[in-house]
Amino acid sequence: MKTFPSTVVFVALILLMCAAPASALAGMVTREVAEKGGGLYEVTLWIEHLDAAGIVERLPEDAALLECSLPPSRMRADGSILAMATMNESRVRYTLRDEAGMPVLDGVWEDLITGERGYVTERQAGPTPWRTTAAPAVTRAGVSALLPVSAIIAGLCIVFWRRGERR
Repeated sequence: MKTFPSTVVFVALILLMCAAPASALAGMVTREVAEKGGGLYEVTLWIEHLDAAGIVERLPEDAALLECSLPPSRMRADGSILAMATMNESRVRYTLRDEAGMPVLDGVWEDLITGERGYVTERQAGPTPWRTTAAPAVTRAGVSALLPVSAIIAGLCIVFWRRGERR
C-alpha cells in the first residue's frame, strides 16, 4: 500500500505527457494573394490543423467577390465581409476583382471544435511556405499550462517516493 500514491501520481504524469503533443498542434490559417491580371486576384487560404473552422475575411470596399471554391451553403458574402465554414479542407480559394490594385485583406478564424482563435496571416515564401514569420495569434491555454502542472506532479511523486523510503 505504500506505493499507491506515487503510482497514481506517476500514471497521471505519463498521461499528461501523452496529452502534450496533441495540444501542441495549434491551428493556423495563412493567406496567399496572386495577381491574375485585369484587376483579378486569386486568394488562397491555407488551413492547418483545423477540422471544422469558421473564417471571416474583410475585403476592400471596392472589391467584388467573383467565385469561391466552397459550396454556396458554406460561404456567405455580405458587402465587404466574406464568411466561410470549412470542414477538413486544407485550402480555400476565392477570386476578387479590385480595380484599385492589390487588395489589403484582413481575416480571423475560429476552430469550431476547440474554440481556438487566431488571425489569418500572410504566407511566407521559402522552403516551408505554410509558416509565417510571426507566431500565429492563438488564444488558448495549451501546452504552456501543462508545464507547471507536470512540475507539481513530478514534485509530489518525489515527495511520496522519499516518504516511502523512510518507513
